[in-house]
Amino acid sequence: MNRNTQKLHDLGQSLWLDNITREILVRGTLARADRCGHMTRRICAAVHPLNGHGLASLHMPPRQSLFRRENSGSGMKKSTVHLFIFDTMVDWEYGFVIAGINNPQWHKTPGRFKVKTVGLSDRPVTSIGGLRVTPDMTLEKLKPVNSAMLVLPGGMAWDKKKINEAAQLAADFLENKVPIAAICGATAGLARPGLLDNVPHTSNAKEYIAQTGYKGATFYRDSPSISSGDLITASAIGSLEFAREIFSCLGIYSDQVLAVGYSLFKTGEAKYFAQLMMAAKA
Repeated sequence: MNRNTQKLHDLGQSLWLDNITREILVRGTLARADRCGHMTRRICAAVHPLNGHGLASLHMPPRQSLFRRENSGSGMKKSTVHLFIFDTMVDWEYGFVIAGINNPQWHKTPGRFKVKTVGLSDRPVTSIGGLRVTPDMTLEKLKPVNSAMLVLPGGMAWDKKKINEAAQLAADFLENKVPIAAICGATAGLARPGLLDNVPHTSNAKEYIAQTGYKGATFYRDSPSISSGDLITASAIGSLEFAREIFSCLGIYSDQVLAVGYSLFKTGEAKYFAQLMMAAKA
């Protein structure tokens, strides 16, 4: 272990070594980087406009989550984020989300959230990538009052109208003011029953979601991911932005850690890893 690797290990960041390049370690970037003490999520969005669509102007300040009232400490009751799983679900669209929630590293309150999977039945499902997963529970047993958020990944089953029950449950969540996060084909699944008719949203493309026959075209925003009240939507290529909106909604990370972490994964620039180390210690 060389001197710079030892520095990372001593900081307790050994889990991140596979996410950075050897060049960062050899050049000692950590030692040279300045501390970024005032970067916020809004500044990050302004510096890195997503695909030129000016997403910064659409961002709302991080909401005060309903789930921040829990007591901290080892006896804390965890809040559950539910991930809907089904045959053909798209693996990359929820990867950042569940990894960020289940890994307590840099959380404001480590251990506060956990992820459970929910399916139409209790039989295993197979993702588009061939991953076989057995649901923790069935859709019919999930109630909004017992959930912090319902995450709906995309998949061909949405356009084949095989999982309409999930959209019905999503309507129940929104009625009870419990957040919903939908990406890719799941946005079309919400559009068909009219859940996007009167709320700002995005999807894979304006033309794609228009095929559902919904009435919300004037509320469509051409952005990778946006939040509007208790609803988060994203395109298939916006999985990183999708995760950022979810983390912000749930209040998992500080604004500074969230902003710098997003910049690191979006750009791959070594300077953001150094800034992330500093933000995590702030």
